[in-house]
Amino acid sequence: MRTSRIKFRGIISSVTENVNNEIDPLFTGRFTQKMFQFGEIQSANTMQLTGMTNGVEIMKEATDKMIGNEYMFTLLSGHKYMVNNCLGLKVSAGEFKLKFKNPIVEVNVNGTVKIRLEVDLIKFNAIKIRIKPRSPDLSDPNPCHFSGKFEIGGEAKNITMTAYLNPVVAFFQGAGGATTFCFLGFEDAPKVDWVINTLNFLDFINSLDHAAKEMVLDGLDFGMQTILLDAFIDMVKSAMKKYYETCEMVSAYGRYYTQNILATGIENNTEYEVAGNEIRNTNLLKKESDEKWVITPVEDMKGVLGRLNTNFPVDVEWSIDVRTTEDKFITNRSSANKQAYHALAPGIYYFRLNTITVHDVPIEKGKETRIKAGILSIVSEGRWEIRSEEKQKFHTSGNKPKKIALPIGNYQLKLGEQFFPIVIRDNKTVEM
Repeated sequence: MRTSRIKFRGIISSVTENVNNEIDPLFTGRFTQKMFQFGEIQSANTMQLTGMTNGVEIMKEATDKMIGNEYMFTLLSGHKYMVNNCLGLKVSAGEFKLKFKNPIVEVNVNGTVKIRLEVDLIKFNAIKIRIKPRSPDLSDPNPCHFSGKFEIGGEAKNITMTAYLNPVVAFFQGAGGATTFCFLGFEDAPKVDWVINTLNFLDFINSLDHAAKEMVLDGLDFGMQTILLDAFIDMVKSAMKKYYETCEMVSAYGRYYTQNILATGIENNTEYEVAGNEIRNTNLLKKESDEKWVITPVEDMKGVLGRLNTNFPVDVEWSIDVRTTEDKFITNRSSANKQAYHALAPGIYYFRLNTITVHDVPIEKGKETRIKAGILSIVSEGRWEIRSEEKQKFHTSGNKPKKIALPIGNYQLKLGEQFFPIVIRDNKTVEM
C-alpha cells in the first residue's frame, strides 16, 4: 500500500483551548478507493496516460466533464489559523459550493498534466468560527482561550485552480491479442494551487484576513483532492471508452489491482497520513498524552498564581528560560537554584529548557505545569553536540561527560565526527 502525506496550513486544536472546554466536531475524512479487475491475468504493465495515442484528448474530455457540475467544499472543523499566539480563529463548521469554468489542459515534456480551472464566485454562508482573544464569553479567566461559536458570511471572487497530475493506466493483452486498459490513478500525488484575487468576510477584523484566507484554502485543497482522487478518475474512464476497450469492475473472481490513494503535500503544519481510503492524523490531533507538558491541580495552593515544575534529579544539569509568546526573556531558573517549582502568573509561555524551546505552554491558576522531559547521559569522552533531528539546528555542546535534561523529542547527538539519532522520552534516561 502506497502512502502519501497531506499537510494543511491549519493546526488541529484541542477542546482545552476553547472557553469552558466546549466541544468541537472532530475532523474526519475519507477518500473512495478504486479497485480494478483484471480477470485471470497474472500481471499488467503501466504507462502514462499522456503517452498513449489520444491520451491528451482523453484528459481534455475528462476535464470538460467537470464543467457545469456544482461541487461542495467543507471547511476543516477543529483547525486553528493563528496570526500570533493570542490572535487567530478556529473553524467549527462551514461549507460552500462552487462551479468551474474555462478549462485549460496542458502537457509538460515529462508527461505530467497541468489543468487550470476558473471560478467566478464563492459565497460563504453560516460559517461558524471561534476567535482569540475570546469574546463574547467573559466568564473564562484566560483571554487566550477561543471564544464561543459565532457565524460570519462573505464571498470570494475571481478564483483559479491549477492542478498538476501524472495519470497512469494499466494495460494487458487479452484474448486474441486485444489490449485492455484500466485507469489506475496517479503515479505521483496531485498538486493543487489556488489563487483567490478577492476575499471578503463581512464584519471581520482586518488583521485576521490572512488567517481566514488560509482557512478557505485548506477547505478548497481538501475538497479538490477528493474530486481528483474519486470523481475525476471516473471521468477519465468514461472518456477512455471512446478510444479504447476498458476493464470493468464486474467480476468477483481473478486478480485485483488496487488504486492506492495519494494526496497533495502542502509544506506546513498539520500532517495526515493517507493509506488506502483512510486518513489518519499523525502529529497534531491532540490528546492529553500527546502534549509536551502535563498539568495537575495543587490541592494546597492558594492565591491567583500557578507554577512550573522544576523538580529535576539532583545530578542533572538544567536551565529554563521563561519567555513571552513573543519570545521575550522574563526570567531564568537552573539547577543552581535547586527549587522544585517556580510560581508564575496564569497565561501562555515559551519555556526554553537547555536552549530547546517548548512553545505555547499554559500556566493555570492553582495548578502545576511540568514540561515532559527526559535525561541524556553522555558518558563518552571528548567533544559532543546536540542538534535537531534534521541536524540543521545546533542546540548545545560540551567537551566532557554530563547529564542534561531535554524536552521529549527526536535529536541527533554528534560524537567526534559521527551522528547518532536519539529519542528522548518522558522521565526516561538515554546513555550515550
